[in-house]
Amino acid sequence: YAIQPKPEGIAQAFIIGDGSLTNDAGSTGYGPIMYYYYSSHYQFVYLASDFTNAGLTGPTRILSLGFNVVSDTQGKTLPNFMVRMKHTTATDMTGGMDGTGLSVCYTNTGYLPAAGGYDMLVFDTPFEWDGSSNVIVDTSFARGANWCNCGQTKYDSVMSRGSAYRTDSFDTQDDFTHGSTIHILPQIRVLTEPLGLYFRSKGTGNWADTTTWEQSADGSNWENAAAAPNQTSLGTTIQNGHTVTVNTGTTTDQTIVASGGTLAIASGQTLTIANGDGTDLSVAGDLSNAGTLTCADDSTVTVSGATDTVFSGAGAWNFKTLTLNKNASDTKLDINTGSNVTVATALTITQGTLDLDQWTHNLLLGGALDISANGRWTKHGNNDYFVQFTGDACTLNDQSMGGPQNLGHVKVD
Repeated sequence: YAIQPKPEGIAQAFIIGDGSLTNDAGSTGYGPIMYYYYSSHYQFVYLASDFTNAGLTGPTRILSLGFNVVSDTQGKTLPNFMVRMKHTTATDMTGGMDGTGLSVCYTNTGYLPAAGGYDMLVFDTPFEWDGSSNVIVDTSFARGANWCNCGQTKYDSVMSRGSAYRTDSFDTQDDFTHGSTIHILPQIRVLTEPLGLYFRSKGTGNWADTTTWEQSADGSNWENAAAAPNQTSLGTTIQNGHTVTVNTGTTTDQTIVASGGTLAIASGQTLTIANGDGTDLSVAGDLSNAGTLTCADDSTVTVSGATDTVFSGAGAWNFKTLTLNKNASDTKLDINTGSNVTVATALTITQGTLDLDQWTHNLLLGGALDISANGRWTKHGNNDYFVQFTGDACTLNDQSMGGPQNLGHVKVD
């Protein structure tokens, strides 16, 4: 089986099978798009080893699947073409077709195959392969009024891996009782993305470089990453002593910058914090921004931990909700950016000290500023900055020792 992984965004493509043969287009041929009969229904079982031999490891999400099409259907569409999939313990199709628990992944009311390579079918509902089970791929099309000696695909001759029911008389799509065992396994190409993985840094490096990361399905057992983390990851941690630099446009969620770690944004690049479950970005280390930090609506960023945190760099800083909650009231968030910092929705100081450095420009608040009794607000140097309220309905609730005078210059705009 050939291995041809190909990065496509955050996804990778894998080819399953050698495709050494081409199905006959007439009555003796078998193939998922062959249109000699008015209606056809096939099931093929792919072993987990077929996937792993092609370099595909799981768990993973299959986003699309394509057959290697040699000849098309001469302009005739396959009515209600459908791809269904399921996990199975079966290793062949000698037990007949299996109609239980099939997931409908792809439907097309009039599928017109394109010849000349892999005709990729983008799934309406991706299939989540568990990484260890065999998989049944079920294809069918409803009874139509056309036929032709056409619809050829590449396949391999493998004993009893398929089952077929083809007829002119009936709609075969939901018939699982009349299949006959066949000895073909179509060559397929699948486009996948990692499913449900945790990531952690294993050294200093660029975010997009897979060698910067380790991955884990359970958060305990780690291996070298096959892809960089993104907003679909279960969690991403930049560990103590590591600096990870965003070197291309990146979206992330549920990301932790541990104490002693640094998340850096390179000049000209944008890091987007997505809104997912829980805290979207938790910072106990440092942030350095020479590019753009932007946050999705309702996303949350929390600064925590037992050591001081520094925000540095003259990039664009755009938060939605920012909360300072350090382990002690005298532990600092030092904002030393040399540029404006925007907090559009709410800035909350639950515990800790927010320290505006003399090089920082204005702090632009579009909503609430809430400082608790364990919160502090200080500035140093001779910076003539403004705390500028820019929203239509802004509130100030300062319960800290010293009160509002520690804010410095306040401007309402």
